[in-house]
Amino acid sequence: MSSSNKFTQGTKVPEPGTILGLLTVGGLGLVSRFKKQK
Repeated sequence: MSSSNKFTQGTKVPEPGTILGLLTVGGLGLVSRFKKQK
């Protein structure tokens, strides 16, 4: 367990849900900006 715990702390990779949330918010922001320009 100690080896896997050190591995997760060393990589510091955010949770998949966090990544999906950021991508969704970023995508929606880009789409709204693109639509406002037209």
